[in-house]
Order: sequence, then C-alpha cells, then structure tokens
Amino acid sequence: MSTEPVLSSLYETRDVEVARCGALALWSCSKSNTNKEAIRKAGGIPLLAQLLKTSHENMLIPVVGTLQECASEENYRAAIKAEKIIENLVKNLNSENEQLQEHCAMAIYQCAEDEETRDLVRLHGGLKPLASLLNKTDNKERLAAVTGAIWKCSISKENVTKFREYKAIETLVGLLTDQPEEVLVNVVGALSECCQEHENRVIVRKCGGIQPLVNLLVGINQALLVNVTKAVGACAVEPENMM
Repeated sequence: MSTEPVLSSLYETRDVEVARCGALALWSCSKSNTNKEAIRKAGGIPLLAQLLKTSHENMLIPVVGTLQECASEENYRAAIKAEKIIENLVKNLNSENEQLQEHCAMAIYQCAEDEETRDLVRLHGGLKPLASLLNKTDNKERLAAVTGAIWKCSISKENVTKFREYKAIETLVGLLTDQPEEVLVNVVGALSECCQEHENRVIVRKCGGIQPLVNLLVGINQALLVNVTKAVGACAVEPENMM
C-alpha cells in the first residue's frame, strides 16, 4: 500500500474526521518496515509532529501509535528528536486516556535508548507522570509500556535521582510479583539500573526486594534472566543484601 496519498490528504485536509481516518491508515501502514521507510522519505515525521499538537484525543491515538511503531527504527528516533516530538509525548502522558498514555510511554521506551532523549524526557517533566502511572496496575499493556519507559530512562543517573525522589523504586519493588513477564522484564531492568547506586540498593533491601529478585533467577525468559542477573549482581556488592 502506498503511503503518499495518505500523507498528501493529511497535509491538505482541515476536516478532523478525514485527518483521523488518514492517521489510522498511516498507523496501519506503519506496521511494515518497508512502509516505515516510505513514510519517512515522504516527509511523514514533520507531519506527525504537526498533528501531535491537536487537542483531539481520537486523532492523537493513531498519530502516537504511528510514532510508536516507527520509533523502532534508528532513523526515526533521530527525526523524532529533531522535530521536538518528545515534549508532546510527555505532555500526553498526563491525558486521562489510557490508550494514549500507553502509546506515549511506548514511544518514549523506544526512543530513550538515546541519552539526549532521556534528558529531554526529564527536562520536559516526563519522569513524574511515568512514576505516577506505576501505581495504576490494572491495565497490563499500559503498565508494560510505562515500566519500559522507566527502565530506559533509568540508564541516566540524573533520572534515577528523580525516580528516587518520586518513590518509584519502592513501587517497582512492589511489582516484582504477580505480574506478566513483559512487565517483569522492564521492572527488573529498571531496578538493575537503579541498583548501581548504594542509596537505591538500601531502598530495595528495606522494601523486601532482594528475595523476589533472587526468586526470578529460576525462570526461563532470556530477557528477564539477563536483567535479574544484573540486578542481583548489583545488590550482591553489599554482603548484608545477600544474608
């Protein structure tokens, strides 16, 4: 399916419903790697950045959904940063719409491998809403996206300091049991980054987080085991953690 007519109609329309249908079509197209590249070459990122400024939530969901799909590609991540899209993703984390929150968190998760992007999330005030959303555990897809974003943002020490301030480490420890594996991988990934610092290892121990981490060493999920090994290894630096 060619993406150019869709992009063209999105540029020209002033009708929100027509634009929403175009954005939905683009989202559907963006699930294919070939189409992702076609969207980028046809100037899709500046257009998506423009559409992201709308106040219509039913338009924002397919726009952010498209960005989330495309952010798996490095070329897109650079363009997303260049078009100042991170600021709007952060803003929409504060929406009441769960699906929009999920897609924004997932897009941040994809983009936050990049150090400058991690800084932008912090500078635009994105860490506090992410920490807040950790407490809403009923929607597992959203929780997986939020914990993923927190994990990647935690690669930067300045962000870990903020997460400690927002009591996110205690909340992460509380998510070490009774969660699906896609959530656990991210929770443990975030803790493995936080536990590089003594102060956070103390928090994890005092919250009773060591035993649940050790219990996860018996699993077979490769991604989870990698993160658990790193987290337990960081905690084992201090003998009292392993008693």
